[in-house]
Amino acid sequence: MTSRFYVKRVSIGLFAMVATGLALELVSPSFLAFEHRAEAFFFFQPLPSIEASLWSGLIAFAGAYVAGVRFVIPAIAFFCITTALAFHLLVSIAEPFQSISYFEVAARNSLGSILGLIVFVLAAELGTVLSTSRTASLEAA
Repeated sequence: MTSRFYVKRVSIGLFAMVATGLALELVSPSFLAFEHRAEAFFFFQPLPSIEASLWSGLIAFAGAYVAGVRFVIPAIAFFCITTALAFHLLVSIAEPFQSISYFEVAARNSLGSILGLIVFVLAAELGTVLSTSRTASLEAA
């Protein structure tokens, strides 16, 4: 496999991830009922984090399945970039009202981010395995 082929397949997989994410954002309902708690020391809310992790896992699976090549490293890079952009957005929104650091935003969202990363990596690996087994069975026939 040439590096040009690999880069092309990874690019197609990343595009599939973005398209899947946009489609899910437009049509996905919230299927886990949860209540927002405004308690000062309750930063991690499990149900919204689990639901977000499941959606992001579906996004990673779609990208890896479409790419058909080893996709874990590009998926981790995609997750880190989008998480950093989300943290930047949260800091930007809070800035006019309260000075908040990136570290505080990351600390408040650390458990959800770790859970999301684990699901993202597992889904990307599953998508890669299923895609390569599909390709191998098609080549054998």
